Amino acid sequence: VVVTGYGTVNKNTFVGTSTKIDADVLSKKNVSSPIQALTGEVAGVRIITQSGQPGSNPTIRVRGFGSVNGNRDPLIVVDGTPFDGNLASINGEDIADMSVLKDAAAAIYGSRAANGVILVTTKRGKEGKPTVTFSGNYGFSNPIRLPEMANAFEYATMMNEISPNAKPYSDEDLQLFKDGTDPWGHPDTDWYDAAIKPSSPMYRTDVGLSGGSDKFKFYLNLGANGEDGIYKNSANRYDQYSIRANLDAKVSNYVNVSFGTLGRIEYRQYPTKSAGSIFSALRRSKPTLPAFWPSGEPGPDIEYGDNPVVTGTDATGYDRQKDYYVQNTLKVNVDIPWVQGLRLTGSASYDKYFKMRKKFDKPYYLYSWDGGDDHKVVPGKRGYATPQLTQEHTDQTAWLLSGVLDYNRTFEIGRAPSELQ
Repeated sequence: VVVTGYGTVNKNTFVGTSTKIDADVLSKKNVSSPIQALTGEVAGVRIITQSGQPGSNPTIRVRGFGSVNGNRDPLIVVDGTPFDGNLASINGEDIADMSVLKDAAAAIYGSRAANGVILVTTKRGKEGKPTVTFSGNYGFSNPIRLPEMANAFEYATMMNEISPNAKPYSDEDLQLFKDGTDPWGHPDTDWYDAAIKPSSPMYRTDVGLSGGSDKFKFYLNLGANGEDGIYKNSANRYDQYSIRANLDAKVSNYVNVSFGTLGRIEYRQYPTKSAGSIFSALRRSKPTLPAFWPSGEPGPDIEYGDNPVVTGTDATGYDRQKDYYVQNTLKVNVDIPWVQGLRLTGSASYDKYFKMRKKFDKPYYLYSWDGGDDHKVVPGKRGYATPQLTQEHTDQTAWLLSGVLDYNRTFEIGRAPSELQ
């Protein structure tokens, strides 16, 4: 059986292109996002990770880049209802299966399906005693490849080599950089080590309850997952909390009602400087400058206040965003009793989305050494002269009503054997 936009068809009569991924694939991969489960499982589907920051959403492309509607992600449809969010935000523990429609099989969704459709079916209760499930994992994300930069001695040596007529560093300077006996005047800084942690914790926890009878079935799941940023004293973090409930009731022999609801909170925290700015400063910072002075104060900047051991923390302020999703879907199936095989399906969905973002930039101080024997450092104000606050609020509502009339009946048509002679 192949899932299509309007129901299911037999695979041997299906002429479109569709790929299905079952829940066991998701559980075996033990990934934190359904997008990761798609990676390598579906031919023609590319997963592009443009940022490694916690809470960033990868890009999905089905059969390359399209032109209709621009280069956009495929349409996500959850339990028959178009979903405006990102697939990464759906709790993988709630998914029963996913299907990717790549061509005309998705045409029922119109131009929004020009870049493909990903159909997501969530789990539902099964007849039997109530069952409680728990799953949890705790791990670490590690930067697997960081550039090996020159140390202070190597850097000073190369600077002398490219300026042979006016060497900026004396032989004494080179020796002090090499032996590290003068951390004030001749520091040796590994900027990547100073600003980035060797590993960052990440977690996922789910608690589920399901069961029911022939008249009523239920599925309930509480989920939480999060990840810390890789900066030391990081201002970067992502946490998500969700609750999903799917209820199915058999009202009569001819009427079945299904209701699904989801509530989700996503909490993102970022530094006031972008990841590109911070890593650019890491790459360009000289090893002959201190990240921190021996007395503990942060060292000077390259320019414009860029000291990456500071800009990756909340010392410069914060950028925090909360996303709230509430999604409700009601579906009623009515089998017309006087016409065998005729079914009327009506569905209604009502979604609310709120986003609240607050960015607070504040002045901060970096320090320079005056060169005296008393090792006195002088503060220098960086960033904005006065605190700056930017707030953003988004309120969106989406609703959808749909009705489908389906007639499905097999007729046995033939002639008596006497008629065949």
